[in-house]
Amino acid sequence: MIAAAAQLADAEGLGALTLAALATRLKVRSPSLMHHIGSIAALRRHLALAGMRGLGEALAKAALGLAGADAVRAMAHAYRAYALAHPGLYAAAQVAPAPDDAEAVAAATQVYEIVAAAFRSYGLAKRRCH
Repeated sequence: MIAAAAQLADAEGLGALTLAALATRLKVRSPSLMHHIGSIAALRRHLALAGMRGLGEALAKAALGLAGADAVRAMAHAYRAYALAHPGLYAAAQVAPAPDDAEAVAAATQVYEIVAAAFRSYGLAKRRCH
């Protein structure tokens, strides 16, 4: 179900993702979908998680074994490639997670840590966002 939602969002844009559109794509009735998903907000949360995890995997794979400028450059290319290949998932992942959503915060933090690790060789101090 989440994979079908991701395909729909990637093909038509995140704004086109509705429960009715997804139900049509899956050839089920909207109430059946509501029973399994709960709401469009819950579906978008699942897409955000999938997008953050996918982006994190792409960045980690690109930077594997690299350091400094090579790692940053490889991640920049991977970041762009991911956003172009998965525009709906990428858009979903750009929404800041709710502070009380531990799973989403962890997924976002993982992406941040991967990027931060590539920049450590430049001696940038780790700062907290306020």
